[in-house]
Amino acid sequence: MGTAKERFDFRGHATGMSMWIDKIRDREVNLVSPVHGDSKLPPHGGKFLSAADGSKRTFKKYFSYGKCGARSDGARRPDGTYLTTAKASVKKLQITEFPSKGEGKGPNIFRLESLSLGIQSEYPPKEKYPTLSFTDLNPYGAMSLCGRPITLVLNKAWMRPRRVDKPPPGRRFPGRLDRQANQVGR
Repeated sequence: MGTAKERFDFRGHATGMSMWIDKIRDREVNLVSPVHGDSKLPPHGGKFLSAADGSKRTFKKYFSYGKCGARSDGARRPDGTYLTTAKASVKKLQITEFPSKGEGKGPNIFRLESLSLGIQSEYPPKEKYPTLSFTDLNPYGAMSLCGRPITLVLNKAWMRPRRVDKPPPGRRFPGRLDRQANQVGR
């Protein structure tokens, strides 16, 4: 019998938009908007793309969004490095909260012009661990809550590419991986 041949299985999953409302004011409801724009990469790699034009009008009073999509890619470079990328995006997201009786005035409306999140894994053939990196370092458009602008400050140092066995600055991995990573770093 021959020896088993080494095989690399890709794994990439980007989840799109969905929503569930279980209560409107003091009335229990069950309003569900299924996932739109969900992408799952098969183990052999390749490309998978899913897109939707937006949410159903049924939920517009509480929740709405425009175009959304998800994408997963898996490929092997000529040098033997495996590259896996997963990305999800949405445009024109709006969430409206109506306060219950006695909770104040409303409605509270959150608006987001766009949001795009992506991560990439690069696994060179001679490395024990892959390197992860964010593909979008400016992932969002204009945001507001009740008409007031929201500004986010992203920790770009935390988002730099790093090996999976190395925690981000100021962070520790939980459990067994934490002990292994801390021993590697000594």
